[in-house]
Amino acid sequence: MDGMQLRMDGLMEGHKLKYLIIFILLSSLGFAQIQQQHLSVIARKNVAGGEPAAYTTEATRYFAAMGTQLADSQKTNINDFVVMLHDSLAIDSLAEFFDVMYLLANETEEAGLLNLVKRSSDGTRSGVNLTFTQWQGFTGNTNLGYIDMNYDARNDGVNYTQDDASFGCYQRIVESGAIHVQMGVHDTTAGGAPLRCFQGNPYEDGIYGDRVYINRGSWGTGLDPDVWGLGTKISTRISSSEVSAYINGVGGTVTSTPSEGVPTLSFYVCGYNALGNSSESTDQISFAFIGASVTATQARQISNCIEAYLDGIGAGVL
Repeated sequence: MDGMQLRMDGLMEGHKLKYLIIFILLSSLGFAQIQQQHLSVIARKNVAGGEPAAYTTEATRYFAAMGTQLADSQKTNINDFVVMLHDSLAIDSLAEFFDVMYLLANETEEAGLLNLVKRSSDGTRSGVNLTFTQWQGFTGNTNLGYIDMNYDARNDGVNYTQDDASFGCYQRIVESGAIHVQMGVHDTTAGGAPLRCFQGNPYEDGIYGDRVYINRGSWGTGLDPDVWGLGTKISTRISSSEVSAYINGVGGTVTSTPSEGVPTLSFYVCGYNALGNSSESTDQISFAFIGASVTATQARQISNCIEAYLDGIGAGVL
């Protein structure tokens, strides 16, 4: 009887141990499920704007510079745009590729004129006739209305150099019937021929075709007027002797145009800086940047990112 009792006691202890293990496993699974549900709630709240997600370093610095804070939903839109650029261009920081970037289509005018890349070269409105339209961008005026980027490429340029450079913008509205410039500089103080870095539209009849001017003094390369239109425009210098241009990520014909220097005057948006003669236009610009040269793939990626941002804020793309 004693032996049988011992066996029974051992069996009971074995069952107890088995049940204890099962209880621990079930408890662990329950905790994991509860934890996952908690994380899902957090994720949903972040998506819904209930609690802002972690922002990139650039976005955090950008938001901190504002006197008037943006809505959480717009902060998310901007942060998503930065992350898209990081992923698309395989960079950890915008400053690895860009010197200046303005999200001109924004919730507030203040946010539109802040440099997203770093805390320098913020834009300032010049003239009384520059117009800001929420979620659309800034519209220049032929009589004193443009943005001064406060960016002198010779002294402020890091990624933008004489033989490795690009600049671009997103244009929503175009002025018709005359030569006009979306952004750039025409520096007559740099010595030798004036250094031109700007892009503009042709006359409607196509007699005066578009040209790419980037770190070049003499008149630049002629392009077919059909190359240009509304959307993302990028001019790039890919070597000491070659330039290229893209519209909405398409184009990229390489043309021989030697570089001659880097301008010292500040770049303008909705016009170009020519020592007080800014050649302002009534174009509406939603985005502008200055940085290193771009490949065909990178031009398409930048265009895709800005289009995704404009879709995200409800502006739509052209």
